[in-house]
Amino acid sequence: MPHLNLTLSKERLEAPYTWCVIACGMAVCGISIYHAAVRGIDGQVLLLALLTVVVASRVHIKIPRFNGTITVADTFVFLTMLLCGGPAAVLVATAEAVTSSARVSRRVTTYLFNAGSAACSTWATVSALNLLFGDPSQLTAHLSTAMFVLAICVMALTQYGVNLTLVAIRQACKFDLPLWYEWSRYYLWTSVTYREPKRDV
Repeated sequence: MPHLNLTLSKERLEAPYTWCVIACGMAVCGISIYHAAVRGIDGQVLLLALLTVVVASRVHIKIPRFNGTITVADTFVFLTMLLCGGPAAVLVATAEAVTSSARVSRRVTTYLFNAGSAACSTWATVSALNLLFGDPSQLTAHLSTAMFVLAICVMALTQYGVNLTLVAIRQACKFDLPLWYEWSRYYLWTSVTYREPKRDV
């Protein structure tokens, strides 16, 4: 019986956590829209957004023994970040997350959670780059080759780590599993972007 009570308490955390991530993602998107408007949205941003949503989001890799997929779309998100800046990258990542989610789930909360997770992880990546190296859109202009490679590593690891942690926490609550178990079994070995699986209970 104590185990049952613990399970029920843990499961109750799923909905508040999900909506917390969604709310944070919406706030990040609102701030990004403002800053993107201040910077100006040119044809380059629109082209990268189109390529990311229409082309890259369709390239899926099935995760064995698990109803989930990974995509290569973060490559285009990173390119947007380097060429057009952080706000544009956040918006492109969010749009791509919604598009990818629509292909693996019919639940609105899944769309919103994946969008929130993508927005938050991309914002965290931009923030890390700003703190350590400066404006992401200026990295190629003032960093040496070695420092630029280091910046790319920080970019990938931050995006990967934050996104997968946000998803793993939700799955751990939803299925009453330890967080590290979710990480090691389903997420730790995957590529940069993970989309929440269609594993409803």
